[in-house]
Amino acid sequence: MENILPEYPKTEVDGTSIIIRYEDGSVDLWGFEKDALAAAEAAKEIEIGLRCIYYVERELIQVLTKLGEELEGLEIPPEHIRDYLTEGYCRVYRWFREFENI
Repeated sequence: MENILPEYPKTEVDGTSIIIRYEDGSVDLWGFEKDALAAAEAAKEIEIGLRCIYYVERELIQVLTKLGEELEGLEIPPEHIRDYLTEGYCRVYRWFREFENI
């Protein structure tokens, strides 16, 4: 199966430190673990999580862009499209918030 996740961000371990490296070369210190083995294990989980988040973000942006283009094709006034997309997003966000409470 093709790996759909982006290559970045990546994690690096320096002793007990976990470092996040972004595609542009910038880095952030994520934090520390009790030992190098724990840091390596945590770094692996963090990297997968961050790459998943970036993937979801990219895909959602593509879907919202496509929806905006489709609304333009229906001759919806451009000044309203952003408001409609935002309101739709807010409704989905509320659904996620309710989902958390189940």
